[in-house]
Amino acid sequence: MSDTNFRPHRRDLMTGLAAAGSLIATGASAQDVEASSLEIDHISLGVQNLFEGSERLQRETGIPSIQGRWFPDIGMANRYFATGDNTYIEVESVIDPFAIARKNPIAVDTYAQLAGGDAFLGYVLRVKSRAELDRIAKRLGVTVVAAPLGVRVDGVPSVNYVRAPDTPLAWPRGLPNFIFWDGTVTKPVLPGPVKPTGIAWLEVGGTRADMEKWVGDAVSRLPFRYNGKPAGLYAVGIKSPDRIIEVRRTARHLA
Repeated sequence: MSDTNFRPHRRDLMTGLAAAGSLIATGASAQDVEASSLEIDHISLGVQNLFEGSERLQRETGIPSIQGRWFPDIGMANRYFATGDNTYIEVESVIDPFAIARKNPIAVDTYAQLAGGDAFLGYVLRVKSRAELDRIAKRLGVTVVAAPLGVRVDGVPSVNYVRAPDTPLAWPRGLPNFIFWDGTVTKPVLPGPVKPTGIAWLEVGGTRADMEKWVGDAVSRLPFRYNGKPAGLYAVGIKSPDRIIEVRRTARHLA
């Protein structure tokens, strides 16, 4: 989710996307590969109705959800499904119709993405040091963003996940962005019918070569399955003691 104070003008957003597209071809240095700690952090699943979509995912997976954050500037909110190993799915939705009326670009885009139903909006990879995040940002020619991500339900600003680039410069391309956090704020797995133990795989579009240009050679350690379709996220496999739980949805429409 983008930070609450980010209000991109469409022209600026498109300029940034074009810049990211040109910089994707730079590839990773040996230093990036040697020091890489990249792993999956979370997945964003957009739904038309936050409550119905969350309840449906809970019935589908057996994984209970917890209340998440809300984003006053863009009229959105989310709930968390902890999937084990410090990974999670965030189910999010536009909850404030006046954000649409105000023509907030993120709310308007999310509303359009979900016109046909649930869609995976994007996903995030995590690194274990700020230095590594800075190296990724430098390689891709993007900005590190350190603004808070939304507020808790009690109105307190949420934990500051430092990220690069911000979501509007990665997710609309069907690519992940990158965050750094020290792991002290975990998403505990709640008691329920299923005890998830992590992400088994992500089914993505595009090619391995394209992903390697964006992520670097560390892509070989990440559990991507390429389906030959346009870039984006199409399905996730969640590990549990007795089976892999598959969650399949539409991938977002590319910008």
